[in-house]
Amino acid sequence: EVLGLFRVLGDTGGQADALFMLGNFGINSGDYQRAARFFADSLALLRERGDEKTTARGMAGLGVALLNLGDLATARELFEDSLVVARKYDDRWSTAMSLTMVGHTALADGGHARAQDLLAGAASLFADTGNLMYLQWCLEGLAGTAAARGDYERAAALDGARDALRAETGVLLPPVYPAGYAQTLATIRAALTPAAFDAARARLAGQSPQQITAAATSN
Repeated sequence: EVLGLFRVLGDTGGQADALFMLGNFGINSGDYQRAARFFADSLALLRERGDEKTTARGMAGLGVALLNLGDLATARELFEDSLVVARKYDDRWSTAMSLTMVGHTALADGGHARAQDLLAGAASLFADTGNLMYLQWCLEGLAGTAAARGDYERAAALDGARDALRAETGVLLPPVYPAGYAQTLATIRAALTPAAFDAARARLAGQSPQQITAAATSN
């Protein structure tokens, strides 16, 4: 309804915002094709307006949709471009988000060491800006990097911290890349006994977000 009203008014900025929110609804409901269309339309309007700063979030949104559709190359390019824009305007929130998404793409593409560095940097930045809601996306990625290098207990501990943080903030965001997250969990469960898995998951669960961040970003 809002999108229609902005179109009647000829407000392209409002249209871009509404399309971006519709893209987020598509991501959260798992309809990545629809999300990609909304994000692409939003991004086109932002570029038409010359609103370079806001394109960082539009590129990141479209990249998430494409990552989940299996187009890693285009997703990576969008995330890298969004990071350049975010840093150009010293937008710390967008920088943290772009680092997170580049990290998840690197993890999906087998670049585990790079993913570790990017996701740890994003986690620290989210913590510094007090934005704990999105820290859970860093934790699920860092659990993936730990599992990839065979540190299964650490991976389980980070996954437990992710769920604890979700409960504390009350924001249950879906995984950035559900297929990759499911693979991470399958790998951890296959490597640990049920008792070891549960014990590791409980290791960081009672700690503060600051303690969780410190543990997650340490080598």
